[in-house]
Amino acid sequence: LAEQQLLRGRPHESQGCFEQAARLASADADRARLLRLAAGAAASRLVGNDTLRLLSQAAACSLACGDRHAAAEDFAWMVIFLRWAPGIMAVIPGPADGERWLMQAQAHADGAAAADAAIAVAQAFALPDANARAPTLIEHAISLARDARAALVESTALDVLCSRHLAHGDLALAIRETERRGDVLGRVAFDASTAYHFNDY
Repeated sequence: LAEQQLLRGRPHESQGCFEQAARLASADADRARLLRLAAGAAASRLVGNDTLRLLSQAAACSLACGDRHAAAEDFAWMVIFLRWAPGIMAVIPGPADGERWLMQAQAHADGAAAADAAIAVAQAFALPDANARAPTLIEHAISLARDARAALVESTALDVLCSRHLAHGDLALAIRETERRGDVLGRVAFDASTAYHFNDY
């Protein structure tokens, strides 16, 4: 029902259904999965503080069931949303919050490919435009995401790269990264977990 509501343009109701399903789930892993979907629905309706709250709850559930890698990804995505989409947040957490979440992600990643890719992208958002090594570091994050088959992380990293090219007035490269991003998103289905990414694209 939650997915159908999202597909019918009712992300608020979709988020509520996912949260209700999470409350009814008996296993922490199932609760974490449903909370992530609720977070995706929240992001798709541009309610960033709900997105952060739900990802934090998902991380807690993942830790409760011993899934450190999933928790690391949740914490990394909290940093990504904070640095990527502060405009969808009514109350923007401070930089110290982002650093704390990043440290939590790093502490629980244990070398997991998808978590490391998400962490690399979260760090890429903090690179100053004047950093000459930024494109190389972002391309490394893209490579990590591709190797981990983390399409949404790869898509977000490509958006970072596109923004940097735009900031430097290089429209040709910006268009190239946009096309690369389109290829990545063309490989994923539209659902609660991907809706914000399609909206942003």
